[in-house]
Amino acid sequence: MKTLAFPLLAALVALPVLSGCDSNDDDETTYDVQFTALNNSGVTGTAELTMDDNDFTVEIDADDLDATVHPQHIHGAPGGTVTAQAVCPTMADDANADGFVDVLEGLPRYGAILLPLDDDISTQAQNVSGFPTGTSIDYSESTSVVALRSALVKDDSDTSDPIGTLGADGIVDLDDYVIVIHGTNDELPASVGTLPGLPSQATLPVACGRITRS
Repeated sequence: MKTLAFPLLAALVALPVLSGCDSNDDDETTYDVQFTALNNSGVTGTAELTMDDNDFTVEIDADDLDATVHPQHIHGAPGGTVTAQAVCPTMADDANADGFVDVLEGLPRYGAILLPLDDDISTQAQNVSGFPTGTSIDYSESTSVVALRSALVKDDSDTSDPIGTLGADGIVDLDDYVIVIHGTNDELPASVGTLPGLPSQATLPVACGRITRS
């Protein structure tokens, strides 16, 4: 496999209550993720998310990736609802039967991008250079809960793009979400779908895991 150079996602939710966070004390709630490899990537890994009244932290450890950039995101429920749970796709979601579950085929299962996991998780704006690169991921970033609320809970100003929000009356419930890791060096057939302006190698899902309260 050869390393590809490509432009990545240049632009790939404020509610008073966050689910799992007690407003009366600083009790910390912990969530775990066990990643499952997608598209025969062989990727293995785990993630841990923690939240208290003040801080939100995401830590990801993953191995056996390709030596390329790995966009990673928290994805929300299909249709942008807060009552349905996002799930990881399987090969049954390969609608065109080309042997790959591409990013577009996965969207109905894991939903829109809610939060890019780059080097600034206080905003939905993506910093391309802030995504991890290489064959392993050793990632840890934090933000304030106030900033997280401001970023995630608002009306969606552009429903045509892959970025979703929870709406102005939404509730952030991490149990409803998944984390998806993207990026491969494999040569892919032209039938593999992608987001506008991006090569399919950049957006192909290579691992996914449900966020589950510990």
